[in-house]
Formats: sequence, C-alpha cells, structure tokens
Amino acid sequence: MLPLYNSQLRLKQKMVYLYRETDENGYYRARIEETDSIQPEKIQSIYGVFKSRKQCITYLEGVCDQFQLCKKLLNIEKAKTSCFRYKLDLCKGVCISKEPALFYNMRFDQAFAALKINRWPFPCPIAITESDYQSGVSETFVIDQWCHLASILVKDEVEQERNVFEKYFFDYDVYKILNNYLKQANLKTLKLLPNFSYKDITVM
Repeated sequence: MLPLYNSQLRLKQKMVYLYRETDENGYYRARIEETDSIQPEKIQSIYGVFKSRKQCITYLEGVCDQFQLCKKLLNIEKAKTSCFRYKLDLCKGVCISKEPALFYNMRFDQAFAALKINRWPFPCPIAITESDYQSGVSETFVIDQWCHLASILVKDEVEQERNVFEKYFFDYDVYKILNNYLKQANLKTLKLLPNFSYKDITVM
C-alpha cells in the first residue's frame, strides 16, 4: 500500500524551497524560502526542494555555470548593476537587460526541469484505493494537488480507522511517493472526486 502514514514522513520539517518569480522586465528570478508549510496555489512555482540553504546554493552555483544563468537573478550575488560574471564574459548580460528575456527564461526552465514540481494531472481531488484481499484490508486515500487530505482504513467491509487533515499540507516526501505511484498505477484504483467536501467524507 501507499506508505503515506509512515510516521517519519508525517513529521513536519522545514525544507528549503526554490521558487520561480518574474520581475518587471519579464526575466525569471529565483527566490529561496525556508518553510514547513506550502499553500496549494504556490506548488506550481516550486522549482526545487532542498534539505538546506547550503545545498540549494550549491545547486544554483552548478546550473549557473552549466546554463549561463546570472547569479544576480538567482539571488546568490548582490550587485547594483551588472553581475561579476558579466565582466568575465560568463553572463550574457541579463542583469543589465542586455539579453532578451525569452532566451534567458528558456535556459532557466531547462536548468530546473528535473527538480520542478509536476503539475497535478487531475481536474479535481482523487481517491486511491489499495486492497489486500488475503487480509480483507483496504485503505482509501484522498489526494488533491499532491496533498494528502484524508484516508479510511477498512477491514472486512467495516471501517476501522479514519484520518482527516483539515488543511492542505504539501509534503515533498509524499509528493515523490505519489508521483512515482501514479506513473505505474492501475487506473481502476483511482476515482475522481469532483464533489469532494470535508463535510461529506463518505463521498469515497
């Protein structure tokens, strides 16, 4: 079954999130934020999740060299005008609006493509049911925007346990579990819940 109730995964811990923002000139910029709670509407702006600020900055340093990104726009260098790398011909001048935003933004997206949080692939919450026919146990999980909302444990068609999380909480470990699961999931185990409501959890 999906190990969403692993006690280690359910412990809230602060993570370092890298967000993509767009400045007034249309250039993508990076913003580093440390938090243990992510609002659902911000999930699509996450371009990387790291265990520490140092790990995040190390990654930024690497993609800066590989994709010719600007340290000033990655917020790892303070400069009033051009960045230091521009003086060494290692930056194409995005820091002084010399390079078109379209070209720079394409490289920015390429640099973080492997880390970016995938878009939620469903138009509404879903229920995932996993069953063990030998033991007669099944568990249904309600998921939306990669967030675990509720679950019901049933044995021999009798409800044994119910857990409901009143707020959306984005957990990166849960995201990785779900993302891998959905890549190989049997669609018969999934059910769309267009009318899901916390007040009517029996919709499952």
